[in-house]
Amino acid sequence: MRQGGFSLQLAGRVAAAFRPLLRAAPLLGALFLVLPAHTALALRCGNRIVDVGDSKFDVLVRCGEPTAIEQRSEELTEREGAGRLRSVIVATEEWIYNFGPTQFLNILTFRDERLVSIETRGYGFLESAVRGDSCVDKVFATGDTKFEVLMRCGEPAYRSVREEELTTPFDALRRRRVILRIEEWVYNFGPLRFTRILTFRDGRLADVRTGDWGF
Repeated sequence: MRQGGFSLQLAGRVAAAFRPLLRAAPLLGALFLVLPAHTALALRCGNRIVDVGDSKFDVLVRCGEPTAIEQRSEELTEREGAGRLRSVIVATEEWIYNFGPTQFLNILTFRDERLVSIETRGYGFLESAVRGDSCVDKVFATGDTKFEVLMRCGEPAYRSVREEELTTPFDALRRRRVILRIEEWVYNFGPLRFTRILTFRDGRLADVRTGDWGF
């Protein structure tokens, strides 16, 4: 099973596989049809629109390369007749599009190569202006992506990674096995402030704890 992970470089490698077939698709900004829960019906890239159901290739052609990619997978097992089980690996990718500080950040989720959701976040970032000293407690919010935290706070002083296996019923006939990727990031703000320990589960911020005094 392919393991989950976050990579800025991976975004370029994914697009490179399609590049011989791509025409130029510059990121010219974004226009959204947004629902109250920050779920978009569509995303406009320049004069092109991507919709739920589009393939990853369609999105690359219309919007260009994503800024970052988060990957994970799960295994669905169902019973087929007496004593027979069939397993299917479902791959999930989150593509993050950062259009800059005057446009909203967008997260496009693909399952098995097809776009299944478009999530609109807060304003994007000027990546060349990342400053760790501007990172304050109030910017940490449950559900933030690793990319958002990196853009606000820079690289953590320390990272650790572990995996947990979770098996749950999917429906009456199938069960789901998921390998959760859990990361802990430690931010050190100096000897006059406490450290902050951030826990991410499959790329999303799940918990923030206060550690010892910094150094």
